[in-house]
Amino acid sequence: SSIKLSNLVFILLIALGDLCVGIYLIAISSFDSKFKADNDGRTFCKHRFDEWFSSRTCAALGALSTFGSELALYAMTLLSVYRVHCVRSKFSRSSITRK
Repeated sequence: SSIKLSNLVFILLIALGDLCVGIYLIAISSFDSKFKADNDGRTFCKHRFDEWFSSRTCAALGALSTFGSELALYAMTLLSVYRVHCVRSKFSRSSITRK
C-alpha cells in the first residue's frame, strides 16, 4: 500500500543519511591514524591544523557529514509529520458515530 511504500522511502532516506555519517567517521578516523603514525603518535591537527582545514578532503568530509545528518533529520521529521497526518485523517473520518 502507499503507507508502506512511503514509510519504506523515509526509512531508506534515514539509512542513507546514517551511511553518509558512517563513511565520514571512518574517513576521519583513518586520516587520524595515518597522520598519528607519520608524526610519532602526535595528533595531526596540533601540527598541521591550517593545512588540514584548508584542504579539499576536509571540505568534502564536512559536506558529507552535514548532508548525512541533515538528510536523516529531515527524513525523520517528514516521517513524523506523515504519521501524524495518517493518524489524524483516520480519526477525522466519520467512522465513529455520535448519538
